[in-house]
Amino acid sequence: ASHELRSPLARLHMALGLIRQGGNNNIDKQLDHIEREAERLNEIISSLLSLAKIESGNHQIEKKEIDLSELLTCNIADAQFEASGQGIQIILHNTSPVTLMANKPLLHSAIDNVLRNAIRYTQNDSIIDISLKPDPKQAGWVILTFSDQGPGVPEEMLEHLFEPFVRVESARDRQSGNYGLGLAITERSVNFHGGSVSAKNKPEGGLEIIIRLPC
Repeated sequence: ASHELRSPLARLHMALGLIRQGGNNNIDKQLDHIEREAERLNEIISSLLSLAKIESGNHQIEKKEIDLSELLTCNIADAQFEASGQGIQIILHNTSPVTLMANKPLLHSAIDNVLRNAIRYTQNDSIIDISLKPDPKQAGWVILTFSDQGPGVPEEMLEHLFEPFVRVESARDRQSGNYGLGLAITERSVNFHGGSVSAKNKPEGGLEIIIRLPC
């Protein structure tokens, strides 16, 4: 965590130093850079707080009955706004009302992190397929599947994908703003709700993330 926080802090100090030196005609550019780094710091800290909250085993985290398909539709609407800039379509298949006891913000965050990961790595002008259906092997459970058209993940990395601060490609991920926390939060949140999450590479290419939840 300290390593991840040091990088944007160092860039903040550099930008401030350039402004203090004076004679700089690119003050607006440096201020924009400072704003971006501040946002990155805020994102890392928020993610760490989310992880800590889930891992603390705090039984005061409230659960209410929610409609998972309704929550999923809301997540997709927000994500589609971001994905449209890359020509990406998010398509939801096989959905019907599904109720479960859940903490809505935590589950929303879990789904949002998977969607953001898919948008980050799928090809431009491609489709992200999502399905929500009953688990054929276990009554009272549902399977939520996210399938992108990206490069997939090296097989040896699949089992580590949901560990905090794990990156598939460090340089590329750092440049894209991925701190290796999103999928870790997803895994903790899903576990908190009594479910499980896994990932696999598709034969035709791309990554598929599968969330199983009791309803």
